[in-house]
Amino acid sequence: MSQKRERGNMNYDTTVHTPKKTEKEKTIYRSGRQYIYRRSIIIFISFLCIAVGLIIALANIQLINYEHYQSLTIEQYTQETVITAKRGTVYSSDGKVLAISINAERVFLSPNTIPQMSVRQYIESIVEVISNDEKQNKERIRLQSFYTNLDLTVSQDIAMSLSEILNVDYQMVLDKTARVKRKDETILREVELELTAKVREMVLNKRYSEFIHFSDDTKRYYPYSNLACHIIGFVGTDHEGLAGVEAYYNDLLKGTNGSVVTAKNGKGGDMSFEYEKYIDAKDGSNLMLTIDYTVQGILEKYLEQALVETKAEDRVCGIIMDVTNGEILAMSTKQDFDLNDPFELDDASKLKLDQFTGAEKEKKEYRSKLLYGLWKNKLITELYEPGSTFKMVTAAMALEEKLVTETERFHCGGSITIQGYGAPIKCHKTTGHGSQTFEEAIWHSCNPVFVTIGKRIGNDTFYEYYKAFGYTERTDVDLPGEAANYF
Repeated sequence: MSQKRERGNMNYDTTVHTPKKTEKEKTIYRSGRQYIYRRSIIIFISFLCIAVGLIIALANIQLINYEHYQSLTIEQYTQETVITAKRGTVYSSDGKVLAISINAERVFLSPNTIPQMSVRQYIESIVEVISNDEKQNKERIRLQSFYTNLDLTVSQDIAMSLSEILNVDYQMVLDKTARVKRKDETILREVELELTAKVREMVLNKRYSEFIHFSDDTKRYYPYSNLACHIIGFVGTDHEGLAGVEAYYNDLLKGTNGSVVTAKNGKGGDMSFEYEKYIDAKDGSNLMLTIDYTVQGILEKYLEQALVETKAEDRVCGIIMDVTNGEILAMSTKQDFDLNDPFELDDASKLKLDQFTGAEKEKKEYRSKLLYGLWKNKLITELYEPGSTFKMVTAAMALEEKLVTETERFHCGGSITIQGYGAPIKCHKTTGHGSQTFEEAIWHSCNPVFVTIGKRIGNDTFYEYYKAFGYTERTDVDLPGEAANYF
C-alpha cells in the first residue's frame, strides 16, 4: 500500500512496507489460534459438565430423593417428643387391682447442645453477661458451690451427676453425651417422680436445662408383688408385655403413644407454641380376669406349704377351676418371682447359683436358665400324663357306651397282667381291694378295675372319645406358651 502527498515543491512517499511472514511465524500463529480454540472448547465443556452436574444434583434433591432430604430438613428444624400411652389396668374378678401404670418420667439428654468445655469455662460463660463486677463474682461463687470439680468437662459432670442420682452407669451416660449430633438420648425410663424431682433440682442449680430434659412416662406397678405372677406376667422397659396376660393381651392393654412436635429456630431454640403440633396419646383398655383374689391367695398359701414339706426339686403347681363354666379361679406355680423386680432370682435360685462352680460365662448362662425357669408357667408350658384323674374320662366312656353299670362288681387282687407288658400293673393297694362295685372302684382309684374297663372299650372307641373330649388339641387358654399335646 502506498500514497504520495505533495507539500510545496517536495514529494513525500508514504508507502507502508509490511514485511512478509516467514513460514515459521505462520506456523506459530496457526498453533496459537488452535491452542486458544482448544482451550475455549475445554472451558466450554467444563462449564457444560458443571451445569449438567448441578442439574442432576438438583433433580436428585428435588425430585428423586425429595422425601429423604425433606425428612432431614424437618429433623433439623423440629424435635419430636413421644408421649407414652398409659397402659390399661388389670383387675381380678372381685375388683382387686393386680397391675396398674403409675405416673413416671423419662430422663433424656440433648447431646447436640452440650458445650465442649470445662465446668469452670461454662460458669464463666454464664456470669460474663453480668455487667456489675460485684454481682458477677457473687453469682460465680454461688454456681461453683454446686459443683465438686471445676476441672471436669460439662459432659463428665453431667454423667457423674446423673449416675449418682439415678444409679445408672457413669460410662453409659458419658458415651451418650459424646453423640453430639443427637437431640434425644434416653438415660432412664420409668423414673419415679420423687427421683426426677432430685434431678430437676440438680439441673436448676447447675444451669443444665438445655442439656437434660424430661418427658411423661409411666411405670408398671404390681400391688401384690408375686401373687398370680405367672398369670399376670410383666412388661419390659419399652412397656411391651413379655409374659402372662401382659403379653397375650399386649395390643389391648398398651394403647397408642402420642407426640409433641416442636419447631426450632436457626439457633436451635424452641419457637413459640403456635408452631407446636400435639398428638394425644390413647390409653390402653382395662382387663378383668377370672382369677379370684381370695381363692388365688388360698391356693398359693397351700402350695408354699407343699413346696416346703415335699422339698420338690421341680416346683409345685395347682389350678382351681369353676366346673360349671371352665373359668380359672386360681392358678399358681411355686417357686415364683416378684413382678416388680422380675429379673431378680428368688432365694432358692440364688443358693443354687452360689453353689455353681463353672466359669463366669457358664455362670451367667446358668443364671439365665434359672431365671427363665422361674418365669415359666409350668401348668401351661410343660406336658405331663394326667394319671388317675383320667379314670373319670374312662368311666364316662364306659357308661356312655353302656359297657358297665354303677352296681356291677369287679375283683381287685392287687395287680393285673396285660399281654405285651413285661410286668403286672399294680394297684396302689398292693393287697387288693377284693370285690367292689364300679362306683367303689372309682372311689378307690383302682388300677386293675380300670384296666379291665379299658379293654372292654377297645382301642378305636377309646381314641374316638379321647379326641371328642379335646385331648388332641390345645386348650387355647389366653396365656402365651401353651405346649402342644402328645398327639
